[in-house]
Amino acid sequence: MDSALPSIDAGARRRLTARFGAASGARIEALVEREHRGGVHGGPGLEGGRLEGQARAVGAGLQDGGSSVGHPAAQDDRHAPARDRRAELELPPVGERGQEARQPVEPGLHSAAEAGGEAASCARIDARDRRVHAATVARIFRRVLRPLGREWPDGPFGRRSLDPCRVDPGGPVETAHQEPWATVLRVPLTDGAAWFKACAPVQAFEPRLTAALFARWPDRVAEVLAWDQRRAWLLLADAGTPLGAVGNPPQAWLEVLPRCAELQRGEAAHAHAHLAQGVPDLRVVTLPARYEELLRPDLPLTHEERDRLGRFAPRFARLCGELAAHQVPETVQHDDLHMANVYAQGARLRLLDWGDASISHPFASLVVTFRYLEEHNRLAPDDRWFTRLRDAYLEPWGGRGLAGGFALGLRVGTVAHTFAWVRQRDHLPQAARPEFDRVFRVVLGRALAITGK
Repeated sequence: MDSALPSIDAGARRRLTARFGAASGARIEALVEREHRGGVHGGPGLEGGRLEGQARAVGAGLQDGGSSVGHPAAQDDRHAPARDRRAELELPPVGERGQEARQPVEPGLHSAAEAGGEAASCARIDARDRRVHAATVARIFRRVLRPLGREWPDGPFGRRSLDPCRVDPGGPVETAHQEPWATVLRVPLTDGAAWFKACAPVQAFEPRLTAALFARWPDRVAEVLAWDQRRAWLLLADAGTPLGAVGNPPQAWLEVLPRCAELQRGEAAHAHAHLAQGVPDLRVVTLPARYEELLRPDLPLTHEERDRLGRFAPRFARLCGELAAHQVPETVQHDDLHMANVYAQGARLRLLDWGDASISHPFASLVVTFRYLEEHNRLAPDDRWFTRLRDAYLEPWGGRGLAGGFALGLRVGTVAHTFAWVRQRDHLPQAARPEFDRVFRVVLGRALAITGK
């Protein structure tokens, strides 16, 4: 969730390495730590001073006629549905956030007195050990987690009963991730851990979206134990070990990408429902009008860069028209699909962290995937891995006949990716923007590189 990676068990690391191999030359611990610091948008990648020289278009060699390399067939027996323990909770509201820079979202509790006469308060984090205070832990279990052991009234997904042993405390609740867009708590249990997430308004759609995806795709999305849409709260079962633990091996994506494509194809029928529930609208038809957002004077661009983007606007509109002509249905687009958001647990791979998702062209999902393979794995833009991964992803969509549309989707998607960043930036307090802009410059640099093609 939000690129917050747990400490990696040595046994789990060995199993992942045996399955996929460690990425060549990868400094595993450094990569994992880098993702910890990167927040919802991952590691800092290239510094702003190297903005355009290093900002190559992802998968530049993926055009019609590219060589096709085989990839492993899916093993159907590992996609059995997970145990269904979801329920919609009636939870207390999230506390108000302060205006300080990078003030976290705080999972708050009712101000009314508890049964034992204790006054509830917002969950405050001890800056010395990054743990929730013990009194708050007790309230979290009493008001949020322990009710999961009871049956709740009918909700969006029907009547469910959850196993009480899953919510017994196994240690102190810890803060795994704390950013303006979300706070994530790790909740140790007697048989593992659960992950509690309080989302800020900018991604308040995430709990409902995640729950809907898990309801239809329980074999490839993080297991939802409970969720509350009104308060934007989400409780997930532990999903295992992130791919970043073994250095983002490209061969792992040969398994991940076809499964992602299958999900996207299936979710196309639900695209309008997702939009109605607040998932951001980045459909191709909306993109030319959104392009004006890149020309705002407050964004971290030089005058010359802003002029270049302005001159590219008519060409971008034509590219959007060409992409729409391929008639690939628009659907859920993850928009943060990298090694910190794919987890392995046994033979199962799961996608996490849908807080950056939108309804858009599905091929744009690989913009971030390919960027990480370039920046973290140091793959050249014409490396054959990009062709292999493209073909693996396109197989559920109909195969290599869409290679031209895929290349076009990456070009348009690289620019559209900046619109999602502008949306996140607009929800930040002013003092938090300089740090955000340091990485945003990299994303903008890749969009600028598109203008020269």
